[in-house]
Amino acid sequence: MTSQNDNTSVPETCYAPAARMTDEEIREQVKTMIGNPVVDTLLKSIGGFLAILNEQRQILAANENFIKTVGVSDVNELLGLRPGEALHCIHSDDHAGRCGTSEYCATCGVVVAIMSCLASNEPVESTCCLILRKEGTSQELYFSVRVFSITQGGRRLIVLFMQDIADHQRRAVLERAFFSDISGMIASLLGRSKVLLGADAEKGRMLAEDIFEGLIKLAQEVRIQKSLTRESKGKIFPLLRLTAVADVVQEV
Repeated sequence: MTSQNDNTSVPETCYAPAARMTDEEIREQVKTMIGNPVVDTLLKSIGGFLAILNEQRQILAANENFIKTVGVSDVNELLGLRPGEALHCIHSDDHAGRCGTSEYCATCGVVVAIMSCLASNEPVESTCCLILRKEGTSQELYFSVRVFSITQGGRRLIVLFMQDIADHQRRAVLERAFFSDISGMIASLLGRSKVLLGADAEKGRMLAEDIFEGLIKLAQEVRIQKSLTRESKGKIFPLLRLTAVADVVQEV
């Protein structure tokens, strides 16, 4: 396997180029960035995860959020790595060229955005789902991604900004499920109400009971949705009540 910064034998790639700058070249690039007001402002003022990359997609600098998230104490531990390697993406070791070079990387929102920006020299926005290795387990994270380029010392640098949108994605899934359930319940209630208008007394009473039970379920669904949207820091507050097993069986 080719070493991290060895360009004498660049491995084949399934998507992005595998070639890297050497450790010495990385250090030289970092030196030219020291004291740059644009880079300093970006690193200190932007929330979320921010990293400055070279054209080989290697990290030259990162903000505090990025450093803390990957679990290192010093940005020097990240220099020369690519984003997927720093974040411990499960696919970062699938290919000899590492991050960006495997078949999976062709659908990675981060890599695709970086490559599009390098090709067009225009800002690119995307979303990405990354599966990361963390303490022996896999963790799925959703990010909004924005990539744009700046010029420093005659070299083009890539600014990678990633914002965690896992909560937004989760809420979107809950909302879709909620509105789907509500729509089905309302359609059922409207259908039964229409039949009720022309029903005789006995059938009308049965339909009225069905409609009443449907309205109870509808109100319960709204209460559940309110409980889910009141979530704080990833915690769910359940609505607890006693119920008889026979009632559950009857409802099923």
